[in-house]
Amino acid sequence: MTGTARTTQVRARQRARTRLADTLAAQREREKANEDALAAFFAYDDQIQAAAQVRDAALADVLRAHDAAAAHAHQGQQNCVHHLHDRGLKVDDITTLTGWSTTEVRKALRARPTTTTTPDDTGDDTGDDTGDGDVVEAVGTGAVAEGSGA
Repeated sequence: MTGTARTTQVRARQRARTRLADTLAAQREREKANEDALAAFFAYDDQIQAAAQVRDAALADVLRAHDAAAAHAHQGQQNCVHHLHDRGLKVDDITTLTGWSTTEVRKALRARPTTTTTPDDTGDDTGDDTGDGDVVEAVGTGAVAEGSGA
């Protein structure tokens, strides 16, 4: 090999190494940018999971509060059905007045009444010792009750 050919070959290798080094440097930059983007992606994913946990805990609290309030209200309804029945209304009359089915009314009558008050109980003493306020008394003494045949 002559000196010129050898010099050309050395220069060609240097150019190839330079180009490969530039290509590898650009590839490393792209990989670093990809790594940064993926790190941010997974950080946002962690935020989404944390938010979902907060949401789930809040929903569980709301559902527990709803279930407790609904159970309290349903017990109050059962008590009102007992009071209507105790005042002489028949099951058919109670179903007509409440819109409940006969099965629901009978189930309420089988359930044990509690001292739960109605939402309209203002705490004033109306002489009604049932603890259910004036609503049931008004229904129990109304024209519908008198015309019910009870």
